[in-house]
Amino acid sequence: MKFELEVWTIAAAYFCYFVSAIVALVLLGMEDVADGVIEYAYQVVFVTSGLHFGFTLYGFTRPGYDPHPVGPKWIFLYGDLAMATALGSTVNGYILDRNNLTTLVIGNTTVATTQMLCAWKSYNLIKDLHAERRDPETGALLV
Repeated sequence: MKFELEVWTIAAAYFCYFVSAIVALVLLGMEDVADGVIEYAYQVVFVTSGLHFGFTLYGFTRPGYDPHPVGPKWIFLYGDLAMATALGSTVNGYILDRNNLTTLVIGNTTVATTQMLCAWKSYNLIKDLHAERRDPETGALLV
């Protein structure tokens, strides 16, 4: 698959993750929270994190893959660590106290924030492609 198509596809997934997390936060902010809302909020964190790290693992199967292709690299590494921490905390909250909304709010806020970072990464990759600073087939820097 062409690199640009991959970037656009992943950017669309990031947008969907972001919207799902925002919807979960809005629903959690309602006065009377139903069990379905709590379950949805948990699933947003579980599915989003699973897919995020699944895409990352898929990337490692490709030669020359760089999980943090734009700078500053530390901010994207921090985002991945925050996402992993949110996943772990949310799993812990699900097991220990399923009705505790604090864990869900923090988990979904972290998902929304990290997906904004991922969208910024996608924007920079697409900008580099259109400025012809990256190879459209592999995504490697040309400069």
